[in-house]
Order: sequence, then C-alpha cells, then structure tokens
Amino acid sequence: MAVIASPMSLVTANQPPVLDVEDRTVIVGEDLEFVVFPIDADGVVPDVYLKSAPSDALFRDNGDGTRTFSWQPEQQGEYSIDFVVQDARNANLKNTYNSKITVLSSDQQQIVSNSVSDGNAPPVVNQPLQIGQTKGDVTKILSDIPVSNSQLSTQQTSVDTHGGYVYTANIEPGPNGDTQGFELRTVLRQGKQREDQTWEWQSVVVDDRTLFNKWHTAPAVGVDKTGRIHVAYNMHNFPWQYKASVNSHDIYSLKFKGQHITDEQIKRAAEENRTTFPTLGKAEIPGNHITYPAFYKDKNQDLYVSYRFAAAPKRKFADRIMSSGVAVYNVTSQAWASIGGNVPHQDGDFDYSDQSRSQAVALAGKKGWTSYLPKLSFDRQNNMVASFFWREGTAGEQLTMPCVLRTANRIDATDLLGNVMQMPTSPYTCGNVGVSNDRRFYTIGSFALSQDDTAYLLLSPTDGSRFISHYSQSERRWVQEKAPESATEIFFDNDNNMYAVASGIKIFKRTSGQSDWVKIYDEGSKRNCYPKAKKDEQGTTALIHTQSCDGSSVTVYGLRLH
Repeated sequence: MAVIASPMSLVTANQPPVLDVEDRTVIVGEDLEFVVFPIDADGVVPDVYLKSAPSDALFRDNGDGTRTFSWQPEQQGEYSIDFVVQDARNANLKNTYNSKITVLSSDQQQIVSNSVSDGNAPPVVNQPLQIGQTKGDVTKILSDIPVSNSQLSTQQTSVDTHGGYVYTANIEPGPNGDTQGFELRTVLRQGKQREDQTWEWQSVVVDDRTLFNKWHTAPAVGVDKTGRIHVAYNMHNFPWQYKASVNSHDIYSLKFKGQHITDEQIKRAAEENRTTFPTLGKAEIPGNHITYPAFYKDKNQDLYVSYRFAAAPKRKFADRIMSSGVAVYNVTSQAWASIGGNVPHQDGDFDYSDQSRSQAVALAGKKGWTSYLPKLSFDRQNNMVASFFWREGTAGEQLTMPCVLRTANRIDATDLLGNVMQMPTSPYTCGNVGVSNDRRFYTIGSFALSQDDTAYLLLSPTDGSRFISHYSQSERRWVQEKAPESATEIFFDNDNNMYAVASGIKIFKRTSGQSDWVKIYDEGSKRNCYPKAKKDEQGTTALIHTQSCDGSSVTVYGLRLH
C-alpha cells in the first residue's frame, strides 16, 4: 500500500495529523481561494474542517484528501480562521491551526505577500520583480559569472525567487581554478533589485570541497514560503549534502541538515567513482546515494524536492534499485516527508541505524532498472503531476520509456487516463506518453502543465529532432510537434500562453489558442545554452538560468510575462 512516510520512519505510535496554513492579505471584493493539504504520517487521509470562519466562506472537499477554502470579503479588517485536522481513525488525535486574514480597503491597496516572515530575517522586499516596461521584455539580471564546467546539468534547479529576492546556486572555480578533484566551491548568490531596476548581489560559499563531476554535482536552490533558503549540492550517489537558512532571506544563516561525509569518502568517489553509504539516510531529507536534486513549488507555494536515490544502498551498485524520490516540506514542523509507496525490502538491502530511516519510499523504482529525472508540475486542483524516465541497468546517458503520473492525495496515483498506477511504479506500467518503449532519449528535456491541465513533454530522441508532445483530451492521444529551433525548455504564463527557450538564447511564444510560434527574443549568437526557467510567485516574471555553451560562465535572464 502506498503511503506518505513520516520524516523519520521510526515512529511507532499513531500521531495527530498536521496541516500547513499561513496568514494572508487580500483586498475587499477580491476572491481569496487556496487549497489546504493535510498530512498524516500513518498514510491515512485525515479529515479537515473549519472551527471558526466568516459565515460566507466556503470550504470544499475536493474528493482527494484536500480542501479548497474560498471567500470574497466585503469589509476590511482582520479575520481569524481555525482549521482542524483530525485522524480519520481516532477522533482524539487532532490539531488546530490558525490563519489570520487581513482585508484591506481599495485605497489601502499595496503589494502584499502571503509569505510568513521571520523576525530575525532581513526585510522582505515584498514587490514583484520589475523586468522592462512591457510584456516580452528581456533583461540580463546577472551576467557572465565565472563557473566550473562541472556546473553543467540537465535536472538541477539552479535559480529561484521569493519575496522580491532572486537566488542562484552554482559551482564556481576553487583556489586553483576549475580543476579536477574536490576543491571547487558551491556558491549561493542573492540578488535584490534597486529602484532603477539595476541589481545588487551578495554571495556566500556553501561548500568548498565540491567534486568536479559534469552533469551530476551541480546544486539546486529552492525558497520555501517563509523565505527560508534550501540548497542541495555536491552529490553523485552521496548522502544528502543539504543546508537551509535559519532566517528568512538570510544567506549567512545557512545550517547543515544533511549527512556528513569525510574527505576520504569524497576522494574515493573522485578517484575510483565508488561510494559506500549503506543506510537509508540520516539527513533531514529522506534517502541516500542522492543525485539530481531539483526543487519545485505547488499552487500554495509549498516546496518539494525530487531526486534519484538508492532504495537498497547496501547492495552492489547494480542491485541498489536506483529510484525516483519526491519529498514535500512542511514549514510548520520544518520537516520533509516522502511521497510515494513503500519499497519492498529484503534482508541485506541496508544497514539499520537508530539515526536513519527504516523504510525507503519511492515514486518509481524497480530492481534491475534505474528511474530517472522526476520533474514536477501541479494542476488547477493542486494535484501533483510527475514525469520521469527509465533505463534498464544502471549507468549510461540514454533513457527510455518517458512516463507521466498524477497523484491527488500523494498516496494513490493514476496515469492521465485515470488508470491506477501503484507507487512505487515500475517500468511495466509506464511508457504511457505515446512513444515506443524501445525509443531512446537524451537527458535534456522539459515538462510543463498548461493552465487547462494539459501535459506537455519536451523530449530529445537519439534518432531524430527534439520534439514537444502533449496529451490531447479531445483526441485522447499524445500529439507531437517539432520543438522551435530545437528548444530545450518550455513553460506557460498565467494566460496560458506557451513559451519555449532555445540555446542562444532564443525565446519563442505561442499565444493561447494559436498554433504558430513567434520569436520574441534573440541574443543574436549562440552564446548561452542549457536554459532552465522558474516563474515568480505572481507569475509575472520568468527567470531563465543559462550556462555559456563552452561551460565557463552563468547568465540569468528575466522575462516579463505580464
């Protein structure tokens, strides 16, 4: 049976469920709507109800374990709402969470943020990013920062934004330059926009013994809705190397929350390409033997991380069940919880430890196969939709069987037709995106949901041109089209306009309801490659992280969407 694992799967007694809610600000007459997602460590979907709320507020059961709160306030003031989350099997196990809603009059209207601030943190900027003057304007907000060639990656999310700040994490040269070995530096940079739309940046070294390993050890950065910064870094089949800031938007308060590794262990990985970490992990994020971390956010701005990990870490490498993992962060408990199903373990899969977990939980995994590159998106009901690949065996650069699943309650999963897919899913229930199970792909690709919940995959086949495939609900099949100028990244804006980004960089836009692509930006030369986009909280700006095509520098662009 699929479960959501507790942050440490050592809990023996049934615990009260938890709910992540926050204070919010809204203008009189505006519609306020958000989804709440309760979590119970024992895997049973809990009950949620309102204890106190405005009489005209609605609290809708979405039928998937989540609830949607809807309200249109008519008077300014402060309103208090109590959400009660209750164990479905024991009514005495319950918690109450309060959310304060501040309603402003129209003449008090200002830029507001639904994030929770920290009293010790630097002040949150609390204003949208300002890129140019009109839709489609593009600005370089960080140009030609020297980086290591080891920064090259296809999965890691190296840029994020929250509260008006922009963050980027990259591998930069060490004291002796961009050298082999493990003396490179992982550096986190924080940018803040001045009134004249120029940018000021500050930086901090996250790690000074980063391994040179192209495509693998690049960092990922994500900022949760309280403004705390999370950085995962320097991992190729390592335990979690992970830091999070103690204070909101304070890059100098990063605290290590991973599993310590020695210089000798890093040296062995560098010289012999071997790692031995036999437990299921002692870090705050579940898993061990981690590679390809990537952060995502749902409609409520809750933070998720996806990654590859070993579900049987004590076995020889070929038998470690390299699986796709996903975890979600609870800002109230400041803990991560796995999403997926219990991996069926056998004696000898891992070493027990009172400091580590006792059960691996995976989105996808099968002995003899490697599950790769889980990318996440969220539909209008805040259901998580994931895409990933498979490869028979372990190491290699080519993948097969791209797969998509949807989970409404993070416990049960289906494909896009509604067919049940038990988690952890296997390659035998995948290959569901309209391509042959034997067709091979490179790792460069992208995944996005449109505003009407249509799934789009950008794929790089080894036997042809890069293409975009989307699932047509009316035709009930996958429809393919050529990617414009071999674009490698796709995303949608709030008006359901589609964007594609190609090396150069070049940016293309397809207006909602149209079929033609229009080029809206062209660098003029193929200088920057590997674009990865991240939208801000309001969806008004897209940040595009790129690396020069020779791998020596990073540039971050801002694209005005609205």
